[in-house]
Amino acid sequence: MSWGQWAVYHRFSGAWQGAPKRIRDLAEAVLSIDPGTAQAGAYIILGRLHCEAPHVPLVTGWVSREKGIAYLRQGLARAPDNQALVYFLADALLTWEPAQQGEARALLLRCAASKPRSDWLVEDLHYAEQARERLAALR
Repeated sequence: MSWGQWAVYHRFSGAWQGAPKRIRDLAEAVLSIDPGTAQAGAYIILGRLHCEAPHVPLVTGWVSREKGIAYLRQGLARAPDNQALVYFLADALLTWEPAQQGEARALLLRCAASKPRSDWLVEDLHYAEQARERLAALR
């Protein structure tokens, strides 16, 4: 996870140093072993990776925004109460599929209004706040 966070903040240097490929390979390994691990966390990682990593020919030419959205949708189907998945799918749709703004808004409203799960209280409250902020920015 720390590679992923580092790569988000150092997009191009991270890509040149191979972080996205290592992250992709590890997340795909988790999916092959147990796709439900950590509330479908590998789907979040792969979805965000494909949606946020820079597309650098010969380095990250495999990055696909469509695959990213598909991974997020698959994760949400597997873990429908995971508010991180709800939020990140909405964010990806707003960024890469503007025609799906209605679906993205509905997902943000769902995330903002959801009751936090007791086992994931801090995370759910965080994503609810992020969703409210994103909705406010859309108005």
